[in-house]
Amino acid sequence: MLLVKRFTMVVHKLHNPNTSTDWCAVVAHGGGQIHYGNTHPLVKFLLLRVRTVYSFDLPQHGSFSRTPLENPVKDAVQQVYDTISPIIQNKKIIFVAFSVGALLLMKQWARMTSICLDYIGIFIGSGLRGDIELCKKWTSFWDAETIVAQKRDRMMLNLHGETWRNTARFVQFVSTSDPTLELYCTEQERKFIIGDKRVCFIIGEDEQVFPINEITSVLETNSKCKLLIAKSVGHFDYFTSGWIHVERILENILGTNELRSKL
Repeated sequence: MLLVKRFTMVVHKLHNPNTSTDWCAVVAHGGGQIHYGNTHPLVKFLLLRVRTVYSFDLPQHGSFSRTPLENPVKDAVQQVYDTISPIIQNKKIIFVAFSVGALLLMKQWARMTSICLDYIGIFIGSGLRGDIELCKKWTSFWDAETIVAQKRDRMMLNLHGETWRNTARFVQFVSTSDPTLELYCTEQERKFIIGDKRVCFIIGEDEQVFPINEITSVLETNSKCKLLIAKSVGHFDYFTSGWIHVERILENILGTNELRSKL
């Protein structure tokens, strides 16, 4: 049996010395991106409101773009947990994750939140539906010839600069032939998240990858988590042209009173 080589993922730590809060934030980037640094609008926003922001390159991204995994989904999920767990243990944590990064956190949500002192989960541009059709949709958006892909590339360069060109363009978390290699939430994982009142989804009105109607259909029954809509925002707009709308939503839910009484 092939043993998967474990590796230590580098965690980037940004500290705010001018705050009295004991809340920290863990930020997970989206597919094809790299860790969000101190110039990223989301990180700049969080640094004004928490003590420390932690970010890292997801498996098969950035500094780990050429690190092989036997089972991309299973091993990536475990490695993200192995990286995050020492950081979050017995701390008050705001998890903020985008797209693929959100799905990786959602798959470990019960396990991760059980070791936090307190927590909030904010999932941006991500959803709870997962099947082969979603996989095909993802693949189409990463076709370099599509208008959406060209928009994505401009976003990557705006957020990460030329460094991005040397990283993996997409993570191997989808397969149109093998469902075990797809990244999505199982029914049990979805139920846990839907029942968590400390979870909030922010979905763009023009979201292409995780359309509003798909997530609302999942959240219709016995849902305790929140769904907030970012006006006129598509999947690759959240931190660029659509940031003004996303920032307004984040301010409303994180503008303290102990972080708006934790959603």
